[in-house]
This record gives sequence, C-alpha cells and structure tokens, in this order.
Amino acid sequence: MSEPVTASGDAPVLEVRDVVKHFPVGRSMFASRRGLLRAVDGISFSLAAGQTLGVVGESGCGKSTLAKMTLGLETPTSGEVRLKGRPLGSVDRSWRSTVIQLVMQDPYSSLNPRMTVYDIVAEAFVAHPDLAPRSQRRALVVEMLGLVGLGPQQLNKFPRQLSGGQRQRVGIARALAPQPSIMVCDEPVSALDVSVQAQVINLLGSLQASLGLAYVFISHDLSVVRHVSDRIAVVYLGRIVEEGPAHTVYEQPAHPYTQALLASVAAAEFAADGTEIRKRARIRGELPDPLNPPSGCPFRSRCYKAQDICAEQAPELLPLESDQHRARCHFPDIAVNAAGAAEGVAVR
Repeated sequence: MSEPVTASGDAPVLEVRDVVKHFPVGRSMFASRRGLLRAVDGISFSLAAGQTLGVVGESGCGKSTLAKMTLGLETPTSGEVRLKGRPLGSVDRSWRSTVIQLVMQDPYSSLNPRMTVYDIVAEAFVAHPDLAPRSQRRALVVEMLGLVGLGPQQLNKFPRQLSGGQRQRVGIARALAPQPSIMVCDEPVSALDVSVQAQVINLLGSLQASLGLAYVFISHDLSVVRHVSDRIAVVYLGRIVEEGPAHTVYEQPAHPYTQALLASVAAAEFAADGTEIRKRARIRGELPDPLNPPSGCPFRSRCYKAQDICAEQAPELLPLESDQHRARCHFPDIAVNAAGAAEGVAVR
C-alpha cells in the first residue's frame, strides 16, 4: 500500500486508505464461477481543508464508484474511508451528511421537478432540525441562495423555470445548507454550456475561499480539472496511475495515459489557409474489458512504450523527482511538457 499524499501539512478532513470495490458479475450459484468487476482497485489519498483534489479519467475508470464510497453510498470491499479522523462505517448518516455533500452532474435530473427552489434547499433543515428552527428556515434558504448568486425571487420557482446554470446553483446551495466541510463534485459542469461552465467553476472557487471547503472534483477533462485543483489524481481501470500537484501533472506528465489525456484536449493546429496540419492526438484503442483487464500494467494494450516487463509485472505507484509527484509506470517520463507530450502518443 502506498501512502497517500496531501496538499497541505494540516490534518486531513478526508482520508481514503487503500480502498477497493469489487462487484461480482454473473448469475452462477458458485461464487468462484462469477466474474469480478474491479471498479476501484486500491486507491489512497488525503485531502486537507480548503484544498481541491481533481480526479480525472475516462468514463468507466472508477471515478463515480470512488465518489460513492467517499459519500458512504457504497461500502468498500476493503480499505477505509475516514471523515475528520473518524471511520466512515462508524458514523451515523445524519452526522456524515453535515460533513460531506454531493454536487451532481446533471442539473436537469438532480432536482425534484415537483419541488420549489425553497423546498429543495430547505430539505437539509427538515432533515436536520437542529441546524435551524422552522422560524429561521426561510432566511437561511435565502442566505444559501445568495451565496450562489441567486435572489429571493427564485424561491417559489420550479426547476423547469430555471436555466441550466441556475439549476446547478440551486444544487450547490442545497449541498451547502448542512454546512459541510467537504463537497464531492461529480462532473459538475459537463452538462452545461461552456460559458456557464466558467461561471460555475468561478463560483466554486469563491465558495472555497470564503468557507474553507475541501473539494473532490471529478471530471474526464484535464483542462477543466487543471483550473480548480491543487492536486490531480489520474485514474485508469480503478487505480491511480499518476498523482501530484496540478501544475506538475499538467506541465510535466510522467505517465503515458496522462500524456494522452492532455494531448486529446490540446488544440489542433492550422496553416494560414485553414488547412489542419496537426490533428488532436487520441488514445489508441478502447478501454479494456474491466472483467478481463490486461496482465501486468492495465494500460499496456494502449501504450506506445509497452515492453515485455509491462505484460509481466504491474508497476507500483512510486515517487519521481519529488515525493509529491508519483506515477505507476515502468518507464515514466521525468521531464516532459504538455505540448511535447503529443509527439509520442499513439493515435488512431
């Protein structure tokens, strides 16, 4: 087990210790004959107050399962999640929901269409009457809406009467109501227009600065994660393959998968006449079947650097030039910039 790295010397508010989540697949009455889906396969990290960990990877790599375990919505097969030093399995749901909250991906489906904005945000106070007496609920709901840039004129509206950006702000206000220390943001801007994405990202940044929130920010897009994260963890088939300070991971990616993700979002280059002279690089092939992953390094079937050892031995997550930057690769690049990374990435 590799020790998790924090972005701060402060005591962590969230610790994930060698967490594993396996799902049995198949209908056989004999467990040995059923397949095993390794959704999360040994992930560790720590998060301090006021810090953001960006978790990035393709769809199906285990990001959402990891999020559910940090929220207590899934029980790990092994390993441990701790909130403010307390094992998640030993705390009751009521306390847990005042420490960690979720901002969901789709603002169009995450809000109850039959409830008004007031009722949606006030749910926290109904569930936790000790947070506010009934006489103070309206004022507190207005205060929560004010924090996310919405006014009291929105109180009696239904979600269908709001724009996508406004709906996501309501979702954030709902998450803020129990006064949590940690917010898990699961692809919080992917369903929004680009212009609205920037507004929501800026809002999350200002809330963090004023309230000291810690974020786990999950996304498939490294270009988004870069702007919000103190640290980035790149996940592939349920394991962290690279982790470090955001600027280091972005500017000096060491793992071929990280390099490929960065290259895939790099802008294409065009000649003066408009002819495309350099296409965006893309990761070769498809994500392997998680029920039957490649031997050794799971990324080797898509990696331009793969050699015999990659099929024979799974690499460890080891420090590079700094203990703060680690990669799970037999042949990591120690110094490579994001622009140059595209040169060596296999494309399809």
